[in-house]
Amino acid sequence: MTGSFKNATVAAVCVALAACGAAGGSDCDPTTGGLISAIRCDSSGAYDQRVEERKQQQAALEARRSELQQEQRDLEAEQAGTTADLQAKQAELQRAEADLDAVNKRLVNATGDKSTLQQQAKSLERQIAGLKKEASSLRSSDLQKQSRLVQLRKEQADLDKEYSALIGKSK
Repeated sequence: MTGSFKNATVAAVCVALAACGAAGGSDCDPTTGGLISAIRCDSSGAYDQRVEERKQQQAALEARRSELQQEQRDLEAEQAGTTADLQAKQAELQRAEADLDAVNKRLVNATGDKSTLQQQAKSLERQIAGLKKEASSLRSSDLQKQSRLVQLRKEQADLDKEYSALIGKSK
């Protein structure tokens, strides 16, 4: 090859590369394209921009993951408290029902003035009704928390898949 032909070839390649670079193109995925595309993307700064965008996406995903994990921990702690409250209410309800049964038995066997026992029985019935309402509310709250935990776990799994896809790992 002669020197002038070599220079002309190099000049033609440079012009072609410059034309490719001028054409722009934001698709600088290193897994696609060829050598010329890679050179164009590298020289235009598109690879660096792509790397920076990926780092920002990764940081955003990590931040969201952290938020989800914290919300899940908080919700699990709340649910544990609700469960403990529910168990306490149920035990209190059982004691009140046992007390009512005892008062009703004394009322059946009582002679004379039964008004005090009747008042005691009505008071226990009101207490039982209130305890049942509170227990029902706690059960409902517990179910809502369980449902939210399921949603959080699904969102966490989806986020983990997206994160793995972003960093190029398969889970």
